[in-house]
Amino acid sequence: AAAAAVAVGGGVLAVRAQPSPCAALHDDDRGPWAADERAALAAHIAASSQHDAAALAARVDAALADYGVAWTRMRTEACEAHRVHGEQSASLFDQRLAGLERRRAAAAGPSEVVREADADAVPLFELVPAVRGLPRIDDCADAEALAAVVPLPGDDEARAAIAAATASLERAWSRRYLFWEREPLLAPVTAIAEVARAHDYPPLEAKALSLLSDLHDDAGEYEEAAQALHQGLRAAAAAHDDRTAALLAIKLVAVLSLGQRQYAQAETAARLAEALLVRADSPEQDWGGLRSAQAMVARLQGHHSEAVALHREALARIDADPNATAGERAGERNNFAGTLMHMGRHAEAAVLIDEALALVRPELGERHPVVASMLQTQGANASEAGELSTAYAAAERAHAIHAELLGPRSLIAGDSLDNLAVIERGMGRLAIAQAHAREAVAILEAALGPDHAEVGDAIWNLALVEADLGECAASAAHLRKALAIATAVGGAQGPDVAQIREHMALPCPPPPGDTSARDGSPGSVSDPQEP
Repeated sequence: AAAAAVAVGGGVLAVRAQPSPCAALHDDDRGPWAADERAALAAHIAASSQHDAAALAARVDAALADYGVAWTRMRTEACEAHRVHGEQSASLFDQRLAGLERRRAAAAGPSEVVREADADAVPLFELVPAVRGLPRIDDCADAEALAAVVPLPGDDEARAAIAAATASLERAWSRRYLFWEREPLLAPVTAIAEVARAHDYPPLEAKALSLLSDLHDDAGEYEEAAQALHQGLRAAAAAHDDRTAALLAIKLVAVLSLGQRQYAQAETAARLAEALLVRADSPEQDWGGLRSAQAMVARLQGHHSEAVALHREALARIDADPNATAGERAGERNNFAGTLMHMGRHAEAAVLIDEALALVRPELGERHPVVASMLQTQGANASEAGELSTAYAAAERAHAIHAELLGPRSLIAGDSLDNLAVIERGMGRLAIAQAHAREAVAILEAALGPDHAEVGDAIWNLALVEADLGECAASAAHLRKALAIATAVGGAQGPDVAQIREHMALPCPPPPGDTSARDGSPGSVSDPQEP
């Protein structure tokens, strides 16, 4: 009896001692969130002489540690669902692992490019948002969505090529996001899309084309950006990835409207995005992004009431999504404020801008391009409300941040300089306003080309300063150029065309200090020969 008891007990112990069928996974669960890798990254960041480097290093370290915990938990859950409980198929398990591997590559991207760069050259202000914005781990639990996506190729060689291309794409995303690189990334990202196409793996192709569109958008190459988005939509459809397709369609709405002023096409893209969001059962923040883009289309066409309704829906949807980031909540407030500002509802706009700044400042600090963009909106709103000293302080700070962090000749710095010139004109500082307006036109022309809508707006602003200075011939010439651009972009009945014509009909005042009447003179802004 005793021997039998020992035998039974030994049998129980033998069963308990058997390794879990998921134990082998933990031999390969290291990532950028491993303690030694995090320590090396934190030490590299803290070595920077930039402001708050040590504090930022600690926040990045904590964010990566949290991401690693969630990643490991999800992989264990996926394995047990398949191998222990038999609840999910082998193919679904494979898809979940592939999704997790993409997230490991996504987390490794910023870690690697930061450690390879000189610590003082790393834009530390972008690190925390980069880590906080990593792809969500929870999406790897969406069995229905994962089951619909095209699986990885079956042969090991193709899988290895896809894995290497995915890692390269994540490094490219990080270089673009952290260092604002563009030209060096165009060829590699194009090659990644070609690798994905060669191995018939459209999920990767769609994501590569999404980044390629951003690279073109950064330089104002809107036609090329739209082409990449169209190709990406086709790849996402082939991948049965409705959510990625929806996000690409939302980007297309923005490129067609803000970039190209092709409003009918933008509205068509919005309807496509809406259908895809429905089919993908997308989260509220995606719907908020679409409504925000549609609001911008309405605003640009002068449909302000429609724009306000769309902004309200966008804000409600984004705020209702527990996974929406502070940046997303703040960004829509900033967009909504811009529309209200154009409607003359300055007090309401000011409240939204203050809310937006309160959301992003704790995470981003004062020296960040996002904060600068919101200060720029604040300055424009205060200027139109007649609060010129407040406006000037905000706009000057915005331009200083953009010029310092993104470069004085960057597209964003040129745009903020143009806004500063508008405020300086309102304050009567005409000489400096003219200098800044000329520089803004030069920067925008270099970035966007001579016939872009934003260039036309800047030329229009320059013409108004010249008219105030009594430089009537120069002002008339610039107004004609602005009119030609506005007509080519928005059509003869566009809202900008009507406003420019109104300015062209006004008499050119005498220059400061000149008491002679100049109304209707040959040098006036109004030109009777102009149709």
